[in-house]
Parts: sequence; structure tokens; C-alpha cells
Amino acid sequence: MHKLKYSEPLPFTRQEALDILAGKNITKICDVLIGITFHDPDRKWIESILIQNSNHENEEIRALVATCIGHIARIHKDLTINKIRPILQILLTDKGKNVRGSAEDAIEDINIFIPKYKNKIGI
Repeated sequence: MHKLKYSEPLPFTRQEALDILAGKNITKICDVLIGITFHDPDRKWIESILIQNSNHENEEIRALVATCIGHIARIHKDLTINKIRPILQILLTDKGKNVRGSAEDAIEDINIFIPKYKNKIGI
């Protein structure tokens, strides 16, 4: 993994996001995932994009998916838990150490920011 430098997440139109996600540029894909997580108001659409990328071949993207799930919990105070729970279960068993740690952090965020799921995520 390369060292990431923090930059403020940028907004993307949905078409821009989909075009970039269809490509192979890992940095741009990461930018889109974090950008839509912070800027798109449609939580369920964001979740669908994260779910689609949760089994990406790139470990950095899989780890970022977990991180973005935690951000959704913090920003929206809700998740479609029946869709997100299985993703987190898979990410917790991922071969990439950073992926597992990010999934653990996402669960912690869910427990903190969505009280109705505290200790009920079933993982």
C-alpha cells in the first residue's frame, strides 16, 4: 500500500462517479468512494456502490469500503443493516490486515453512532 495524503473529499456527480468506478485507477476509485460517502445525500445509493466494491481485487478499496460504512453510520445515523452486516462479516475475514482493521472500526462506529444497532450487529 502506498502512503495516502489527506485531502478534503470532493463531490462527484453520479455519472462521474460511475464512470470512474468502471475504470482501473485505484486512486480515483478511492476518491470517488470517499467523495460520494461525504457528499451524496442518498445513503442507500452510497451503500449500493460500497456493496458493489466490497469484493474489489484491490485491498485498499476493500478497506476503504469498510471505512466508508463507518462514515455512513456517523453522517446518516442509519444503515440498511441487513445488507451491510454480511459485507462486514466478509470484510472481517479478509486476508488483508488493513481490511479487517477497517471493518472492526466500522463496527465500532456503528455501535457509537447508531444506538439501535449497538452490540446487535450480530458479528
